[in-house]
Amino acid sequence: MKNRKISIIVGDRHSGKTTRLLKYIDELNGKAVSVAGIVAIGSFKDGIRDSFLIKDITTNTEKVFMTRENCTNCDKIGGFYINNEAYKWGVNVLHKAINSSANTIVIDEVGQLELNGNGWYTSLLKLLKTDKNIVITVRDKFLDEIVSKFKLNEETIEKL
Repeated sequence: MKNRKISIIVGDRHSGKTTRLLKYIDELNGKAVSVAGIVAIGSFKDGIRDSFLIKDITTNTEKVFMTRENCTNCDKIGGFYINNEAYKWGVNVLHKAINSSANTIVIDEVGQLELNGNGWYTSLLKLLKTDKNIVITVRDKFLDEIVSKFKLNEETIEKL
């Protein structure tokens, strides 16, 4: 695992973390680097973020992951309800990515859910046991806690 690179794209809410990640993925693909994982694409309604899609960057398949609309049997974080079926799908996408031949895996984003042992927590733990390069996005306010919780001491931190 000595040759592994862990990159963290850091920024505040709405600062362009996912946009920077998508550009970085394009850069890696341009260098013939095999990349897999998930990105969270936010959408706005009347100037307010109203939902997130999760996208499998290998297949370009998307699922509605979080929405402000109340849904039955959905967990809630902040003002958003989590689509549990999309969450399970995202975990499966990450599992396939971790076990694939891709040498770089992305997770957008790691934050409050993972700090509480939820969200992509288990997937990230599995990923950290591999020698794959890792790229994650993290909100400014969670950076120190994420670095501490996941023992990320020697990574390259790219701050927006």
